[in-house]
Amino acid sequence: MKSTNTILVFAVIVIATVSFNVNAAIVDLAQNNTSEGTINGAIFRNGSFPIDGAGTIDPRITNQEAEGFLHFPSTGNTRDISGHNTSAANPLFTDVGDAGTDDITVGMLTGKVIGTEWYFEIIVDTNENNSDSGQITYIDDMKIYTSPHPGINTTNLNDFTTPGIGDGILRYDFQANGGDNQVIFNYELASGGYSSVYDVVAHIPVINFTGADVSDYVYVYIELGNASDGADNLMYFTTGDYPPIPVPEPAAFAIFASGAVFITWKKR
Repeated sequence: MKSTNTILVFAVIVIATVSFNVNAAIVDLAQNNTSEGTINGAIFRNGSFPIDGAGTIDPRITNQEAEGFLHFPSTGNTRDISGHNTSAANPLFTDVGDAGTDDITVGMLTGKVIGTEWYFEIIVDTNENNSDSGQITYIDDMKIYTSPHPGINTTNLNDFTTPGIGDGILRYDFQANGGDNQVIFNYELASGGYSSVYDVVAHIPVINFTGADVSDYVYVYIELGNASDGADNLMYFTTGDYPPIPVPEPAAFAIFASGAVFITWKKR
């Protein structure tokens, strides 16, 4: 009986481990410029991803038509970095630089239609050392919030959605499925950071922003692994199309209204 119990326990542990790993989504953009993949509804593409059959790169990328809103200064060392944008002085995430980090709003974000759906675009632009070990970087997490309040500065991400603090909404969660999700990208494919094309463009479904106001502030939290040497930035395109923000369906109002009619009819 003792041997049987040991085998059963071992089997349960193996099954649990396999089930956890199955949840992970790995998007490998490090192989070529035509790589893409999806994590929890967001599409991640290389910055030099061709936009048509002829291999044309988005001219906004080649013309560097973008503005930074989250800046990680250079340290000269390979490290894992994390933080969110804010207009507050002295960001509490110590990896984040004060200069080059600022608030942005929903109304500032441009986007594009992929298939039949609208997506906002967030640019990840790094400046790595281009060695065999240093040119590979990872997106280990990304969370996007909207809030009516500017200048939120916190290391507790729950503050963004806490009533009376951030009063916000979590619009995108990279790790929402509970897996160890990751985007792998290769600095060498972008050939020089600022001087050429951007590393990764994250396309976030506009439908996630249903009910948001164009004046709402957008906070993007990101974790980058194996970031080395140079400065790293999140950016948004300063030119392009502005997607229509979906309006919530008035389902609750419709239910209330139909109930009110029913009550009135009964009284008659």
